[in-house]
Amino acid sequence: MKILELKAVCKKLAAEKGLRFIVEDKSKHPERKVPYTFEEFKETLKRKVEERDFKILWNFIEETRKLDGVELQTGIGEKVPTLGIGFKKFGVFPLGIEVGGRAYIAYYNVNIKPPKPLLPADLTEKV
Repeated sequence: MKILELKAVCKKLAAEKGLRFIVEDKSKHPERKVPYTFEEFKETLKRKVEERDFKILWNFIEETRKLDGVELQTGIGEKVPTLGIGFKKFGVFPLGIEVGGRAYIAYYNVNIKPPKPLLPADLTEKV
């Protein structure tokens, strides 16, 4: 599959055909240097999801904040504010919520060897 970069195509057409395009060189989502604040996350979430969904998510977040050993941390987010849910003891945040309401699980240690199979190969095939 050939991938075309629109900016390069416009530049080529301008040079070859004399066409002029209005090209905005800045990113739609500028790179963020610092994590979003908890308040920024909350306000953006409130704007992005329906009121009923916001209440459900925010109640979940508030209840999670009260759990011993669980920590919430806002992230930089590539395009939108994110909220990580993790464990103080381990310092990892495997669960996340984006302000659009999408939740995800981050997988760690994906480059390790799989465990030795518990069943012989012929039994595994039958299963």
